[in-house]
Amino acid sequence: MLIPARFEMRLTTIKEVQDRVGHTNIKTTMDIYTHLTEQAKEEAVLKFENYLNPKGDS
Repeated sequence: MLIPARFEMRLTTIKEVQDRVGHTNIKTTMDIYTHLTEQAKEEAVLKFENYLNPKGDS
């Protein structure tokens, strides 16, 4: 699987991502990478919350 962060550093448009991964339909690219971006945001929030409130800290 390709990591979206790697694209951010190398590619500037979703069209370039589409071409690179070989999707014939831009909607496929958008569906996959939008989902991964949202998932990464949610994971970042959880990590930050855990940092601020470590387990076992009363």
